[in-house]
Amino acid sequence: MHSNEMEDIQEAGAGDIFGIFGIECASGETFCDPAVNYAMRSMHVPDPVMSLQIKPKTTDHLDNFLKALKRF
Repeated sequence: MHSNEMEDIQEAGAGDIFGIFGIECASGETFCDPAVNYAMRSMHVPDPVMSLQIKPKTTDHLDNFLKALKRF
Protein backbone atom coordinates (compact mmCIF):
# COMPACT_ATOMS: atom_id res chain seq x y z
CA MET A 1 0.00 0.00 0.00
CA HIS A 2 1.43 3.35 -1.03
CA SER A 3 0.20 6.84 -0.31
CA ASN A 4 -1.58 7.15 -3.64
CA GLU A 5 -2.26 3.57 -4.78
CA MET A 6 -3.48 0.27 -3.39
CA GLU A 7 -3.10 -3.32 -4.56
CA ASP A 8 -5.27 -6.24 -3.37
CA ILE A 9 -3.30 -9.26 -2.11
CA GLN A 10 -4.42 -12.70 -0.92
CA GLU A 11 -1.74 -13.26 1.73
CA ALA A 12 1.08 -11.51 3.57
CA GLY A 13 4.17 -13.18 4.98
CA ALA A 14 6.42 -12.63 7.98
CA GLY A 15 7.88 -9.12 7.93
CA ASP A 16 5.36 -7.78 5.41
CA ILE A 17 3.71 -4.47 6.24
CA PHE A 18 0.20 -4.08 4.86
CA GLY A 19 -3.12 -2.34 5.39
CA ILE A 20 -6.30 -4.21 6.28
CA PHE A 21 -9.92 -3.07 6.35
CA GLY A 22 -12.87 -4.23 8.46
CA ILE A 23 -10.98 -5.47 11.53
CA GLU A 24 -11.09 -3.57 14.82
CA CYS A 25 -7.48 -3.18 15.95
CA ALA A 26 -4.91 -0.58 16.95
CA SER A 27 -2.02 0.60 14.81
CA GLY A 28 0.98 -1.70 15.09
CA GLU A 29 -0.89 -4.80 16.28
CA THR A 30 0.45 -8.11 15.03
CA PHE A 31 -1.68 -10.99 13.71
CA CYS A 32 -0.21 -14.48 13.83
CA ASP A 33 -0.93 -18.17 14.30
CA PRO A 34 -3.06 -18.74 17.45
CA ALA A 35 -0.56 -21.41 18.57
CA VAL A 36 2.15 -18.74 18.87
CA ASN A 37 1.96 -16.86 22.18
CA TYR A 38 4.17 -13.78 21.84
CA ALA A 39 3.39 -10.48 23.52
CA MET A 40 4.06 -7.44 21.37
CA ARG A 41 5.13 -4.14 22.91
CA SER A 42 3.03 -1.09 22.14
CA MET A 43 4.47 1.70 20.02
CA HIS A 44 5.89 4.73 21.83
CA VAL A 45 4.62 7.99 20.36
CA PRO A 46 6.49 11.00 21.79
CA ASP A 47 4.66 14.13 22.83
CA PRO A 48 4.48 16.83 20.15
CA VAL A 49 7.17 19.49 20.28
CA MET A 50 4.76 22.16 19.10
CA SER A 51 1.02 22.72 19.37
CA LEU A 52 -1.30 25.26 17.82
CA GLN A 53 -4.74 26.51 18.77
CA ILE A 54 -6.98 28.45 16.41
CA LYS A 55 -10.35 30.05 17.04
CA PRO A 56 -12.55 32.65 15.35
CA LYS A 57 -12.13 36.26 16.47
CA THR A 58 -15.85 36.63 17.17
CA THR A 59 -18.81 34.29 17.58
CA ASP A 60 -20.25 35.81 14.37
CA HIS A 61 -17.45 34.09 12.45
CA LEU A 62 -18.04 30.69 14.11
CA ASP A 63 -20.22 29.23 11.32
CA ASN A 64 -17.70 30.07 8.58
CA PHE A 65 -14.86 28.84 10.80
CA LEU A 66 -16.54 25.44 11.31
CA LYS A 67 -17.28 25.11 7.59
CA ALA A 68 -13.61 25.74 6.81
CA LEU A 69 -12.49 23.14 9.38
CA LYS A 70 -14.85 20.53 7.94
CA ARG A 71 -13.18 20.94 4.54
CA PHE A 72 -9.93 19.74 6.07
